[in-house]
Amino acid sequence: MLRLWLESEDLARVIIARGTPPMGVAVLAAQALAKPNLDGVLDRWRAGARRRVTPSMTPLLDLVGHGRYIPDFLTPYSAGWAGVEGQIDTVLATPQREVRAQLARAFGRRLPPSWTKLLADDDGAAWAALATAARDFHDQIVAPDLSRLEAGMGAETAALAHTLATEGVAAALSALHPRIRWSPPVLEIETLRGGEVRLGGRGLQLWPSAFVWPTPRVLLDHEGPAVLVYPVPPPAQTAGIAADPVADLLGRTRAAVLRAVVTGDKTTSGLARELDISAASASEHAAVLRNAGLLCSIREGRAVCHRITPLGTYLLRPPAF
Repeated sequence: MLRLWLESEDLARVIIARGTPPMGVAVLAAQALAKPNLDGVLDRWRAGARRRVTPSMTPLLDLVGHGRYIPDFLTPYSAGWAGVEGQIDTVLATPQREVRAQLARAFGRRLPPSWTKLLADDDGAAWAALATAARDFHDQIVAPDLSRLEAGMGAETAALAHTLATEGVAAALSALHPRIRWSPPVLEIETLRGGEVRLGGRGLQLWPSAFVWPTPRVLLDHEGPAVLVYPVPPPAQTAGIAADPVADLLGRTRAAVLRAVVTGDKTTSGLARELDISAASASEHAAVLRNAGLLCSIREGRAVCHRITPLGTYLLRPPAF
């Protein structure tokens, strides 16, 4: 059990992320691929992903599949949403002292793969191989399923943001996951590590992810806010369940409109550009969704801005297992 002590400054700095940054997604997916969970969640995803694994991905899989601790330099959350290439550049720029310390913690007395010793020695070819592994894993393993998973992530974060806005931070922290409990002033987390940690005003970022099911992850070994990656069930993939039930219900374009606004308010013209449809079509689809109570529209000057409603958010949440 990990116990995070949150002071008033920490509670004022609770941030809900839209999802997990690209390298974070790749690392968590690689760990999920290496360590199947007993309840079978993600088994179908694993079966498809394993068929796409190539030898070039071995360096990343070596680093994440060995144990509980993942070297922190692989998840450069401070790089924000720079995209996978920007985050890889940040990984490559990690100071060697940090690399050596984190590799030592990850492998302990066990003999690590020989190439990791080259990483610690700042060997250019070893770092290039790791960059290729991360890029290939993200592009070939994560990206094919990303849009489907992100739809669920967007709905989840929108629902959590609504809870935060209408009921407060305590309600939002209590709603994250059964293995996360808010007992003021302590957030108790059943995770892979234990202990007591006082954040001391650093704040807390909340990242949703299907790849950590069913165990939350906590990133603490860096400056800045702590990061809590909380499990969100992936969309159901069992036989007989539609790959996109929301599109089957609403139609593909209206489902796309609803998913576009789940990440933030959009104008009619913004929807038209993003979805490559006419402004008239975007307005018509928004009107149908508005009449069904799935979004609301607010005039801001000459523009009409569309926002998802709690009902629309609920509709987009992935089915429970």
